[in-house]
Amino acid sequence: MSAFEVSDVVKLQVAKAIGSLDLVARKMNRRLFSFGEQRAKVVHDLEVLRMVGNLRSMTAEYLGGNGSVVLAQTIQFSPNGTGNGNGKLIDCARGVELPVFPPSLIVNHEFSISWNDRSQHELVQHLLKINWCDKPETTKAKGIEIPLKHHEKITGGQNGGKIFVSTIARHFGRVTYVAEGRGFAFALDETLGQSVWLHVSHAPKGFTFMKGARVSFVVVDVPAGLQGRGIRLA
Repeated sequence: MSAFEVSDVVKLQVAKAIGSLDLVARKMNRRLFSFGEQRAKVVHDLEVLRMVGNLRSMTAEYLGGNGSVVLAQTIQFSPNGTGNGNGKLIDCARGVELPVFPPSLIVNHEFSISWNDRSQHELVQHLLKINWCDKPETTKAKGIEIPLKHHEKITGGQNGGKIFVSTIARHFGRVTYVAEGRGFAFALDETLGQSVWLHVSHAPKGFTFMKGARVSFVVVDVPAGLQGRGIRLA
């Protein structure tokens, strides 16, 4: 199979990844690609690189007023194989984690990719529509990284990922309900005025929810509702 004969599985993986990035971009009132032709070229190149096993990740970074990264979403591709082991397509539509972040804090954005082997990338450059270059690392604001568990699910484990969220987007709230022995609780978000689901797996080891306790967290919007990540006492 040549690089031009891109499999349906690879096309689906790339579509899921781009779709996830697009969804967050729209949430931030941004467009990753300025016009359709540019987007088509990016998709073509990602499919080729994935097909030859040299696409490591793609990242959308959102910059604040001082030029540092305040929000970033990275989709990571598994290094081995392009299918789920049985030749079937992977398509489990369970949504993605959308960070609840003030779009007004974002002044610019950048899109980049990384490859597994730089020397191999040079060998397939003639098959690509864009002359991809190494991107200097941009300084990140203080914040936390959140694994994209939902994106891992919608690709059958073939793609993973993470979202970086600056501390300027942390929310605060008080625990209103604790499910004893079940590891989860709800807190009333002071900014949103809504209930946010919290789970002990997103808190430091040994953390215990206490009704009435004030906590801080990063909020993500998922199909089931608002959830907290990076939970800690305020």
